[in-house]
This record gives sequence, structure tokens and C-alpha cells, in this order.
Amino acid sequence: MLERVLFLTNQERKRAGLSALLRNTKLNLAAVMHAADMNTRNYFAHESPEGLNGTDRILSTGYGYVNIKRCGCSYKRATGENLAKGQETAEEVIKGWMESKKHRDNILLIHYSEIGLAKVNLYWVQTFGDLKTWKGSNPFE
Repeated sequence: MLERVLFLTNQERKRAGLSALLRNTKLNLAAVMHAADMNTRNYFAHESPEGLNGTDRILSTGYGYVNIKRCGCSYKRATGENLAKGQETAEEVIKGWMESKKHRDNILLIHYSEIGLAKVNLYWVQTFGDLKTWKGSNPFE
């Protein structure tokens, strides 16, 4: 089912002229941790009861750490998260996300190159990320 979500997500990106997202194990871990936590503790929010957000969860997996001194570069990290609850199929969850401006914007953000996916019972999570390193001008500006 999650491979179908990835396929449909990338289909939407292709329609918009964007590159496909690739699965990332650390982004998957962040998605699974949040879906499982929401399921276990019966809440539905981007922020956990302790106040942790999607970026906090993604960083806790080790995603995005760059040794700037070693590479002699600057870096920019982009992260995002989509949540859904109750949809039964990949088609339903993607349809819901695409009908919501904030969720659609995450799916179609040009800067994202990687994705994590999880479904635990009623809870769906997409995590997005991208790490850019460069010397010279900032590609995000």
C-alpha cells in the first residue's frame, strides 16, 4: 500500500513537471515513529503532546547532519510532513492531500527529493526532505 502512495505521489509530481521522490530510510523511520505514536496515544497532530514537530522527529533520526567544516560548504535542509487519518486506500489519502493546499504544496515542493512513508492503523504519514550542499550561491534563495 505504501508503494502505491509513493507511486501516486510521484505521479502528481510528474504532472507538475517535478522529479520523483526517492524513499529514504531515516525519513521512513520518522514517519513510522509518528504514526505509531499517534496510534498508541490516540492523538492526531503535527505536534506531539511534548511539543515535538515533524522537523524535530526527522532530525532525531540523524537525517540532515552535515559536517560543514569537513566539506567546506554551506548547507540547507528542507523538511515537511503530511498527516491523514481514516482513509482506507492510497488513492483516498492522495486525493485528500491533493485537495488540501498545504498538503498539496508539500507534495509539489520543488526542493524535496526524498520521502518517508508510514501507515499505522488509521494514521498515514508522509515525511519529506532534501539536503543541498553547495559552494557559492544558495540554490534556495
